[in-house]
Amino acid sequence: MELTRRGRGCASVRRALLPPWRRNYVISDGDGHRLVASGDIPAHEYEMRRIGETVARVSRRWRSTRDGYGVEVREGEDAPFLLAVAVAIDEMAHDPLGEDRTRPTR
Repeated sequence: MELTRRGRGCASVRRALLPPWRRNYVISDGDGHRLVASGDIPAHEYEMRRIGETVARVSRRWRSTRDGYGVEVREGEDAPFLLAVAVAIDEMAHDPLGEDRTRPTR
């Protein structure tokens, strides 16, 4: 899934192919940096890491509603960007066909 900011591409979010038994996602931003989202993605219990350091945590534990989850962003990080990444991962992880629903269909 491609993310845009102010009409320009700012990141790409892809499901990692390896290891095949885990649902990890790789995020490449426009500056050439890479983040990895790993954990229990479908249950909204995972971390986003850059070079081994956690930059954001996604968790349902902070919410009392069944359909909600929280995103904790490390101070100094780009919170709107990381929130957009969390939403993109949610969309991709919960697509019943496992497809990127943002692609135009014919």
